[in-house]
Amino acid sequence: MSETRDKSLDILRGIAIILVVLGHSSSPFNYFVYMFHMALFFICSGVFFKEKYYDTTANLKHFLFSKIKRLYIPFVLWNIFLISIHNFLLSIDIYTNNPEFTDFPRNYNSEILITTPFFQLIPSYDLTEIISKILSVFCFCGEEQFSNSTWFLRVLFWISVISVFIHYFLKKFVKDVLHFKIIRFVIYSLLLFAGFLFSKAEFNTYSTGTICSCSILYYFGILYGSYKKIIDKHIYLWGILGITGICCSYYCTTGQTDLHINLYPNIFRFIFNSLTGFMFILFVSKLMYKFNIFGRLFSYFGQHTISILLFHFIGLKMVIFLQIWLYFRPNYYLLAAYPYLTGIKGWWIIYTVMGVIIPLIISFIWEKIKNFVINKTDFSHKKQNII
Repeated sequence: MSETRDKSLDILRGIAIILVVLGHSSSPFNYFVYMFHMALFFICSGVFFKEKYYDTTANLKHFLFSKIKRLYIPFVLWNIFLISIHNFLLSIDIYTNNPEFTDFPRNYNSEILITTPFFQLIPSYDLTEIISKILSVFCFCGEEQFSNSTWFLRVLFWISVISVFIHYFLKKFVKDVLHFKIIRFVIYSLLLFAGFLFSKAEFNTYSTGTICSCSILYYFGILYGSYKKIIDKHIYLWGILGITGICCSYYCTTGQTDLHINLYPNIFRFIFNSLTGFMFILFVSKLMYKFNIFGRLFSYFGQHTISILLFHFIGLKMVIFLQIWLYFRPNYYLLAAYPYLTGIKGWWIIYTVMGVIIPLIISFIWEKIKNFVINKTDFSHKKQNII
């Protein structure tokens, strides 16, 4: 009998992806959100890691193929598509090489200020650069600015692969359960320490530092999955501890956290913020599911995290276009602002809403087209068989 799906984890992932979009929308809560929002995904991914994935070589291969399908292929397809239309995006000011862009005054007028963190000129690609960048994408690196958030797919892929091989070989060579758990803990701790050293050295080529640092979060998810019933039984206690811990850390922590570039204050804060943030959002998710407070809505978000991750910048660009039309005409080259133009006067709310709705619409249309093609193909095959 298949396991019953825990809908509260879908809600948790839904909250997590909303926080990702919120973090790209110039919200006033960004410092707090960045303390733990990406950790939620890594821990939640580890929760779904099961012993069956590494108990046989056949299951190991199946696990690897599933990760290629769910993480590698979306990364490759989306980035190759963006590379192929790069020069077109440049022509419509999604990117720009206009020098006026970087010279545009931040304090445009007394009411509307430019708050975007990046004013970056991006050149056009010739054929050689296009081929080179496509090859880089096949090697699982070199994402475009418009697909910058796909770094998460790459990091999660390698963490998943590293984790399944750790468990596969430990199970093969370490028969004692206690020794298995101790050695596993030591391996993940060493990866964390290596990630911290990479962080201090500011080395993160191919996301090496991030992969090492965040592997421990995947491990925490595995532990939660193993002791889920015990933890969930006392979720109110863990929830209170999580809320208290993350709020206290918010007022005490100095230094930013950005796992994309493997940046965090220190190991203790990194672990503490990740775990308390997870417990806080897990508690909220359990309450939303129990009392049906937007539970179905956020569960739906959680089931479409990849779509929102890939396409939310499209929604953000639509808001930027609206802001230019209202405040900054005729400077439409400001559409190249990344990831937002200005979030003041409540615009960050509109950014967040559009960053979620537009990807869901795209996903809905894509599913309708895919189902239509599949149904039409099946009908043609049935008709041929009848004939």
